[in-house]
Amino acid sequence: MTRRDLLRHRGLRALLVAEIVSTTGTQMTWVALPWFVLTTTGSATRMGIVLATESAAIGLLGLWGGAIAVRLGSRRTMLVCDAARAPLMAAIPVLHLAGLLSFPLLLVLVFAYGAFIAPYFGSQRALLPDLVGEDPGLLAEATALLQAATRSTLVLGPPLAGVLIGLVGATTILFVDAATFVVSS
Repeated sequence: MTRRDLLRHRGLRALLVAEIVSTTGTQMTWVALPWFVLTTTGSATRMGIVLATESAAIGLLGLWGGAIAVRLGSRRTMLVCDAARAPLMAAIPVLHLAGLLSFPLLLVLVFAYGAFIAPYFGSQRALLPDLVGEDPGLLAEATALLQAATRSTLVLGPPLAGVLIGLVGATTILFVDAATFVVSS
């Protein structure tokens, strides 16, 4: 099977599209969320605390991401993670616009959001053999395609966020990220 044949594989193609959509949203949020915190609180310290909170969730709970994926299955874990991250991310701008977003509540939402990042990424890699089989050549090609999709979002997401923050604001970008989780599911 060639790379072209792999791209015709419905399951792999769906995974690649989901990766591009979801991770582009996540990359945009990694720019928009600090900007949102800085502009709404005026505090660089609070911005740093929010980023540290998200990173702590990824680091602390990421250790169990693989165990969760094994128990639930890769595909189901990815769907659960996206289904959980969508309302968590949407809650931030909704609560802010309603005047109900306190800083401690923001930290809780960001920690919970971060808790679902590691299991999602771990599940992606574990899903590949289910999609394309155990053949080392096919698996290597599928992994290369997934990495290309991931890397493209790492390059395009942050600058896109910068442009969109200037056009529509950081709050809107947080809504867009929430929507990307719904779309990628």
